[in-house]
Amino acid sequence: MGKSERVGNKCNKIYGSFQDIHASKVLEIQISEILASISDAFYALNSNWEFTYFNREAERLLLHTEAEVLGRNIWEVFPEAVGTPVFEVYERVAATGKPESFEYLFPGDGKWYEINASPSNNGISCYFKNTDVRKRSAEELVRADAEKRRILESIGDAFFTTTGDFVVTYWNARAEDLLGITRQQILGKNLWEVFPDAVNLPSYTHYRRVLDTKESASFEDFYGRWLEVNAHPAGDGLSVFFRDISIKKEAEENLRKAFEEKNTILESIGDAFFAVDHEWTITYWNREAERVLGRSREQVLGTNLWVSYADAVDSDFYRQYHHAMATGSKVTFEEYYPAIEKWFEVSAYPSADGLSVYFK
Repeated sequence: MGKSERVGNKCNKIYGSFQDIHASKVLEIQISEILASISDAFYALNSNWEFTYFNREAERLLLHTEAEVLGRNIWEVFPEAVGTPVFEVYERVAATGKPESFEYLFPGDGKWYEINASPSNNGISCYFKNTDVRKRSAEELVRADAEKRRILESIGDAFFTTTGDFVVTYWNARAEDLLGITRQQILGKNLWEVFPDAVNLPSYTHYRRVLDTKESASFEDFYGRWLEVNAHPAGDGLSVFFRDISIKKEAEENLRKAFEEKNTILESIGDAFFAVDHEWTITYWNREAERVLGRSREQVLGTNLWVSYADAVDSDFYRQYHHAMATGSKVTFEEYYPAIEKWFEVSAYPSADGLSVYFK
């Protein structure tokens, strides 16, 4: 800036002042270069909401060049943002002079952004980054976790998880029903402190082994009722599925007793008796059959009748047994067995399991 003194039409003196702005200009250029090179997108707005800066990352994310937006009002460039949270936050930052950070779903591209808005020079400065992948992934994790919980609550099995120190981290509704402990009572607590009387049960040993070997285990245990348990390593802890098999165990016990009773009867009758399945595999051979035919049950059980008694293939035994099996009808006959030089009176009864044969 300068002035001149004139006498008449003649310049008599010129004087003025100037200052060195090299340092500030260099700083301005350096700041501009830094803002252009940072990984975050950045733009600045003045008090009239006009763009005064728009870096390369902002260009890439918002699909506008710096030349297109500088000097223009942000709400004219991005009218779809008017009335949305970003509009409200920017207005508030400008009014209060306090910075704010927030997540924002931009209607213009349907993507999520993390924005940091700060007051500066009668306007605001905004750093932002695209967090759409992270946000979508987090939402997917939430949905997946909700779906996992829905499945674990809907399955028929009881289920729980623990850490490597047996701290319970999940306990579904079926586990509550079977063991009489609610999730509020057990979550975050040590399994064996809640069930101290179970420390001496097979479950304790199996769970320890699963943690040590990282191999799954399936077993049965009794804790007020019979339980079928499947324990699996899960990270550093356990995932355990179990179900009430008391009815099954009762049925098995009744079946065992019935089988023992049947064996007692078959061993006590005076007749010799044996049974075969539909493949002619010998499944039962009583003591009288051992005595009469001279072969122990250890020798014949699990063998094919016509392999063990190949000399009877062309006999009436063979024909009658096959007839009974084929027709599902009882047969009664007499036949001579040359190998031991004896006549036998035979009754053969077909069943769903094969053929039962009484002879004497």
